[in-house]
Formats: sequence, C-alpha cells, structure tokens
Amino acid sequence: TAGKPVILNSAGTVTQVAMVSGTESFTFSKGSATALVAADTSVQLTSCFDISAQRFILVYTNSDASNYMYGNVVEVDSSKVVTSREIDTIISSSNGGETPTIAYDSANEKSMLAYASGPNSNDLRGKVLTATGSGLSVGAEVVINTSNNSASRTKLVYEPTSGKFAVSYKDQSNSSYITAQVGTISGTTSSWGSNTLISAAGTATQIGLGAGNGKVLFLTKDSGNAGDARAGTISGTTFTLGSPVE
Repeated sequence: TAGKPVILNSAGTVTQVAMVSGTESFTFSKGSATALVAADTSVQLTSCFDISAQRFILVYTNSDASNYMYGNVVEVDSSKVVTSREIDTIISSSNGGETPTIAYDSANEKSMLAYASGPNSNDLRGKVLTATGSGLSVGAEVVINTSNNSASRTKLVYEPTSGKFAVSYKDQSNSSYITAQVGTISGTTSSWGSNTLISAAGTATQIGLGAGNGKVLFLTKDSGNAGDARAGTISGTTFTLGSPVE
C-alpha cells in the first residue's frame, strides 16, 4: 500500500525497498521497426528469449486463420536487424490456445507454454517448445488443470534454483480463487503437481509473479486495490506458503 517495491528474501520473507530521491537519465539506441507477423494476432501474444538458441520465441493466436495458435522464431543481429523465421502451427483448432503465456527453462534449454483450451471449456493446458535452426519443435499437449475455466488470468514463471515452473491463475471453477501449481519439463513434455490455494478471496486479482532462490512471490490486489505479497518455497511438486503481507 506504500507504493514501493519489495524484495523476496532467502528466508521467504518480504522486505520493502526504500526509495531514494533524485532522478537519473538513461539512453538507448533502437533499430528500425520490423513486421514480425503479417496476420491479425488478436493481441493474444506472448514471448520469451531462448538463451541457448539466442533467439526469441513468439507465440500468438492468428485471427486470420480461425484463431489457431502459431509460433515464430525471431532473431536480432548485432546491427539490430530483426528477422522473423518460419511460422509453425502450435495448435490447429479454433481458439485452441487462448491467452497464452510462456517462460524459458535454462536448465533444459526449452520453453514452457501455458494457455486456455477453448474447445475444452478453457481448462489449463501446456506444451514444451524447443527452438531449432528451422523453426520450433512442439511437444505433446499436457492438461495442467482439468477444471472448466481454470485458465483465467494465467501467469507463468521459471524458478532456476529448483529448475521448476510456477503457474498461477484464477480458478473460476473454484470461486475464482487464485491457485498455483508446480511444473517440471522432462524431454518434450511436462508434469504438474496438485493445486495450491494462494488466495481465498474471489475478488482478488493477480498483478505479478516472480521467482528466484527456490522461492516464488505471488502479488495480488483486492477490489479496493490494496496489494498483498505472499512467498512460497517450492517443495517437490508443491508450495510451502508463508503468510500474506500487505
């Protein structure tokens, strides 16, 4: 509520960061604008950077192709010239991959994609993506949460110490409570632990999700815009949660 940033400590506690008065200016250079996708992406777009392949992975729904989900591999050279390479179909069913979110796994050198499956009552599903020299290699679809409308306001983050993912969402099948699961990539597929309740306030909204040092920080706000932070330690396939901090 103080409007200041916080730090997630190794003990799982949260420390408010003091603000320093004064300003500092930064400059940057930019290249020319490049059209990455000629189609109407319907603003459902997500991306991550593949450190191993040194390429960006861009995922989007294509409104010009029945809202199928597509993926591009994007390269940027030293002169800031952007090249979007080879379009791959990730899901070839109408609205099969809505509100996508993606995060990169530096240990397995692969990316995890999570999305709502429209033809399956918007349950939460995922696929493992691997950037290749010719495009993308797409793993088999995995159901993360079978509940209808579970994939609402989904956020996904990779936690490097544990080598696992955390996915959080408003589970509309359970009073719109904010819920989270732990995921792991193995080969070209993923496995997910059981649901963990993060906030039992149906009016709560997710505003952020961060991870590091084996822990995950869940940031939420209520209908009055009061913010809460709650830290969780990844323990196997689930979370051990601390108390919420306002």
